Amino acid sequence: MVMIDELRTLQADNIQADEQVWTGLLDIHQSTLDGDKQVLAGLQKKIEAGEAAVKVAAELADGAKEKARRLQQGEAVAGGLKREVDMLRIMRDAGMTDRDIDHCRMINALSELGGFEEFLAEVHKRHRRAEFTAARAVLRRRWVQRMREAAE
Repeated sequence: MVMIDELRTLQADNIQADEQVWTGLLDIHQSTLDGDKQVLAGLQKKIEAGEAAVKVAAELADGAKEKARRLQQGEAVAGGLKREVDMLRIMRDAGMTDRDIDHCRMINALSELGGFEEFLAEVHKRHRRAEFTAARAVLRRRWVQRMREAAE
């Protein structure tokens, strides 16, 4: 016959196991949420920089449109005699690094060779693989940490 003490021990063991499972799940969800918040913060910075760049580009485009309108009406306007556009300067002014510019050139070459869609598929495949690998690594570290804490 099962004794009350044995039932309590079994109950305590099962509840402790439940606590470990749910605490582990909580840690996983918290880590995911923290990571998502970091991604969102990074995206927010990119959005703000992009909005500023759009504003500057819109002002420049409006200025060019106004000059074109005035020139068509026979007015004298400054500029327009030099056709050369310094893309490197534009990219630098946009905050791009040498590495960013080299990457743009590489993507341009891919596009010219008809490989852009293949590139996107490869990025997606590698992103998913990296995401799963990172999740396993973080989960392993968290479980090892939890086991060490439980052993103390």
